[in-house]
Amino acid sequence: RSSMTLEITNNGNDSNIVVSGVIRSVEDSTQLNEAIESVSTPSLQIVILDSFSMTSTVIGTLLKCTHAKKINLNIKVHNARLFTLFDNLNLVGELNIKKV
Repeated sequence: RSSMTLEITNNGNDSNIVVSGVIRSVEDSTQLNEAIESVSTPSLQIVILDSFSMTSTVIGTLLKCTHAKKINLNIKVHNARLFTLFDNLNLVGELNIKKV
């Protein structure tokens, strides 16, 4: 079973986080939360390649990003189950989530 890995890049006004593997453990959530919270650029794109789940703490961090920090968020989800989760929570529009 693969563990979650993050690839973080920063290019001027834009930050990118590519999430590989499944967001499974408390450590995974903590690592992803810390990566999101460390962003200081006005724009953040997150690409979630494999995960079919997302913890409530990460969702809370994403909401804080858009509301408190006013970061322009763009999330690309590859897994249909994860996209459906976001859709059921009515977060697709609010967090700018696209199924790819």
